[in-house]
Amino acid sequence: MTSLINSPFLASNSFLKMNKYLRIGFFILFVFGSILKSLFFLGIIKENIGFADLMLIAGNAGLAITYITLSLNKKGVLIIAFNYLIAL
Repeated sequence: MTSLINSPFLASNSFLKMNKYLRIGFFILFVFGSILKSLFFLGIIKENIGFADLMLIAGNAGLAITYITLSLNKKGVLIIAFNYLIAL
């Protein structure tokens, strides 16, 4: 079986490098939002910082999107379906 989207751009080194840096950025955003939210729940920060929720959502959604775009170049329907399931 061929890949779902047979695009040379998805297999290029520049796309893979860009995707790698995006995953790192989204992961840092997710971790920083988790730390701020945890500090609020522990009572160390007295006010709920509104952008902590947005950082959690943006980090998680960004990681899912980058994971899905990486799976588009994989071969096999079961592998693609498993990657979508993990991303969701």
